[in-house]
Amino acid sequence: MRMLELTQEISIANRPTRGDATRRKIVDTAIREFKAVGVEKASIANIARQAGVSRPTFYFHFADKKQLLFELQHRLEEPIVVLIEDCEDFSSTLAAVVRGLAKARKSVGNHQLFSDMLLLYTKNTQDVPMDDQPLLRALEKRFIAAKNRGELREGLSPINATLLYLSSLYGYLIGQGRLASDRECAAALRMISSLFCE
Repeated sequence: MRMLELTQEISIANRPTRGDATRRKIVDTAIREFKAVGVEKASIANIARQAGVSRPTFYFHFADKKQLLFELQHRLEEPIVVLIEDCEDFSSTLAAVVRGLAKARKSVGNHQLFSDMLLLYTKNTQDVPMDDQPLLRALEKRFIAAKNRGELREGLSPINATLLYLSSLYGYLIGQGRLASDRECAAALRMISSLFCE
């Protein structure tokens, strides 16, 4: 009995596996394919072949292109979450979100691909578990804190305002922002953010 108790206390550290490397290779290859031919025309067979994996290996890691795009979205959101962690007030939090989205847009390197990723994400948000929406989770906490400090515009529910805020930013980036310059895009995102501050 004592041995069983001891083994239950041991935790095994996560370490990178060959599967992690394969998953990363598939994602990197998919980004290149999406940039080259667009999300709609990209084929899983082509992505798998260019990544040097079989189609069953692709499907082991991703159920479909949609899940692959969710993975990309998640990767783009995590640095934004890190940016907002150090913010002391609501307005600096929203400014960090704007900077993070601008950086994410540039890192994708293709405004149409970035727009397509956001569009797929917004269409299917209800299918994505909350744990796979790091930015939404982090912002929700910030909006609640802002409400408690009197920084959130009067009359807004923090939960609803969080969803409205992200939807507004993503809606702009999917629509007009897709064609806007980086400077115009950042200005519009700042203006949207200002609507939520007291």
